[in-house]
Amino acid sequence: MYLTTMDGGQQSAISHQLADGKLHAYVPFPDVAIEYRQLGGKWQQYQHPIPDNATTELRSRSVSGERFSRISRYQNNR
Repeated sequence: MYLTTMDGGQQSAISHQLADGKLHAYVPFPDVAIEYRQLGGKWQQYQHPIPDNATTELRSRSVSGERFSRISRYQNNR
């Protein structure tokens, strides 16, 4: 899922930020799930901030569970 910007571009619907050593993820649409995986592991449902100790990929999943967004990658630069 992407948001269309005023200039016609697109950006990921998932926002994320680093706080207190953890990665916090947000999506502005109700009932849309966020999933994440670290280091190419298994996709898991995001339920709370996750430790910022590895490269993390985020994606959103439609309410029906049939569609997924493009993947956003956050890389720890430590």
